[in-house]
Amino acid sequence: MNKLMYLYEYELKRNIKAYLAVIALICVSLFLLILNNLNNYNYVIKEVFKNKSIENTIGFATFGNIIPSCAVVIFIIGLLICNLYSFIIWRKDFSGKNKSIYTLLMIPENRMKIYISKLLNIVSFTYMFIIAFVATLFVSYCLLSEKMSGDTISFGFAQDTIYKFGSIIPYNFIDFIVGYVLLLTATISFIFTLILLNKSIKKCSAILKLILFTVLIYFWIGIIVTTFFFSKNVILGTILYSSITIVVCFFISKNILNNKIEF
Repeated sequence: MNKLMYLYEYELKRNIKAYLAVIALICVSLFLLILNNLNNYNYVIKEVFKNKSIENTIGFATFGNIIPSCAVVIFIIGLLICNLYSFIIWRKDFSGKNKSIYTLLMIPENRMKIYISKLLNIVSFTYMFIIAFVATLFVSYCLLSEKMSGDTISFGFAQDTIYKFGSIIPYNFIDFIVGYVLLLTATISFIFTLILLNKSIKKCSAILKLILFTVLIYFWIGIIVTTFFFSKNVILGTILYSSITIVVCFFISKNILNNKIEF
């Protein structure tokens, strides 16, 4: 456990600047977009009242009205960046520039600890992003909702944001466990397995690699379709799919790390 924590902390320290830079860029962009929408909203309300065009109109606005329509896209892009960083976190080792990790990779019994430490780092990166994204929304809600002109009403932060983010940001414990523990771990495990497979068959031609990866991706999609078809329930299907993917990828990666990779 101590070695695993050491490897986790080591990976975190050498990647934390990149993590924070990505998170800061996305969150600042989100806040500025909300602020811009607030200014546009207030301008429209001011013009409407000036022209008395809603003299007999009754209605209320909420914080959700100034959340940009692209906010969901921004959140999804952030999640994709977190997952794509899986390639970078391995490339740093395989480039040969990191002598300490290179040495540890030469010791078979430590290799899965390296795998787990990297996986935990990507999971941590994802959680950091989600927390920062939600915190940015909450800060924007606290600072900007009261500055909205016209008739406004607040149902609370969760209610004002759930209609836009309810399908992607978990608002209950079960959705969090299924989507951001099991499914996230399964996705990262699959990416890690592809990376390790690519490393283990580096002497093969590009066409052969492409064929192999295409077959694996279709197999992955097949697992998704099969589990969801037989389960007839999204949550149960996600649990089955994620569990199968994690177990299969773990054993494939373990075999590759212990037997196949050559330096």
